[in-house]
Amino acid sequence: MDKNTKKFKSPLHEYLWSEYVNVVPIEMSTVGLKYGRLFESCLDFYDFVLDTYNDMLSKPDKYGFNPDDTMSVDIGWGNRKYARINFYKYIISDLIDIAMIKADNHLLINAQEFDKWLEALKNKKYKKEKLFLDLSVFNQLWDSLPRTGLEIERHGTEVLVVNKKYNYMFLAAKLLIKEAKAQYGKIDANGSPYHNLDFRVIENPRRKPEIEDFLYPLTPKEKAVFNEIIAIFASNKKMRHKITGGGRSRTYDIWLKKRNIVHIYWSGGIFALSVELPDPETESHDALLKKINELDDSKQIIDYFTENIKVCKFCSEACVKNNAFKAYNKNRLFLGRSFDKLIASCGGLRYSWQLNEDFTGKISETVSTDIKTLIKILSQCEA
Repeated sequence: MDKNTKKFKSPLHEYLWSEYVNVVPIEMSTVGLKYGRLFESCLDFYDFVLDTYNDMLSKPDKYGFNPDDTMSVDIGWGNRKYARINFYKYIISDLIDIAMIKADNHLLINAQEFDKWLEALKNKKYKKEKLFLDLSVFNQLWDSLPRTGLEIERHGTEVLVVNKKYNYMFLAAKLLIKEAKAQYGKIDANGSPYHNLDFRVIENPRRKPEIEDFLYPLTPKEKAVFNEIIAIFASNKKMRHKITGGGRSRTYDIWLKKRNIVHIYWSGGIFALSVELPDPETESHDALLKKINELDDSKQIIDYFTENIKVCKFCSEACVKNNAFKAYNKNRLFLGRSFDKLIASCGGLRYSWQLNEDFTGKISETVSTDIKTLIKILSQCEA
């Protein structure tokens, strides 16, 4: 699978790609690990995961997917139909939890405990989460486990779990699950080291994200765009830079005093940039508008900003129920203008655009100039 392409054969290909690029590169995630059993286990678990993704792509019907499916995929909010590609991760986590013996190269489980778990698995646990749509799909997923080496064998009163291709994967999986639960309370949270195979947390569980954690899933073109954006702010020593997230989404935020002014966002292949303005009906917002109106091209700048203001997409049921989005818009002027569309009330007043294939090699001079102008004005208003 090519991480630098965004030309997909199917929705499944797109979803698998978004999972694949989130995996921390093995040379990066094993830095500092000494050669030995743990290092070997990390390599085995990494190879097992990527082997499973590639096998799903080449033989989708073996995992209950329709290879001719052309339905669009909403990666942002997660299409549960495609979320089943991580079914095997839930299986491995559960098997480790119920195992009596958790060896580096096998798990040993009481047969009665195994049967009880399997019944719950089919009838309650993952059916509720819609990781499979019916029992026939579950059976396909279950039967697919040996395709990448995972074998579950019954021996009298005991059940033995091994991987005949990746013998020592269980040690690394066990340690990643432990850290994921310690940090997030569950294995599949965004940024979970179990989800993106970040083996660095095994020996450094308190490590904080660094610039490489934001950059590794980006394509070369996206990295070039990112570096150019960052260069715009390099000379402003008052700004603080902060990286958050990991896994399915990550952000690079630039702060001026107590405000997150610039927000660079990557999630499932979506690469976007937004700039925050002060909320309307505040002194900072009035000061910003005054500074803009002093410019010769003030109308053009306000047109540009207002055309790209973040519009409410009704993504939160709670927000819709309590009408928070309506209260935010009621009788308010944004940069001196009223709107007939609902402005998003979450994350502050922002204008944003997606950094797509048009932003390659060199950022549009218009965009670059507008960002510089806005940041300069905001800096003056915050001074």
